[in-house]
Amino acid sequence: MSTLGADFGDIAAGLIESSIGLTVIVIALLRRRSRDLSLVSFGLILILGGIRWLAHAPTMRALVGFPFTHPYFNATVTYAVVIAISSIFSGRAYTTRQSGSSDPRSCTWRQSWDTN
Repeated sequence: MSTLGADFGDIAAGLIESSIGLTVIVIALLRRRSRDLSLVSFGLILILGGIRWLAHAPTMRALVGFPFTHPYFNATVTYAVVIAISSIFSGRAYTTRQSGSSDPRSCTWRQSWDTN
């Protein structure tokens, strides 16, 4: 069996996961009414997971080259995933500006589950 045939499942799964992540980010950014960035963080997790999955396939290492063959690439992507996961869990609070005010001190902290 050729290398491409053996790597087809990994390549397909990585591309599907990355494309789902990109779709989630686009949908989250189109919904500008909500300032909650949890969906963007979730999309980043999916994209980074797909890239990691692609980086493990020998065919992709041969095709793409440098970033996938760099010794610290896997660690860098893993740390970026941890940052995105922590932003989901710590992303419960965000700032909102009171209507009609341009003063930066008028920002208030709200919990994302508050409807007020």
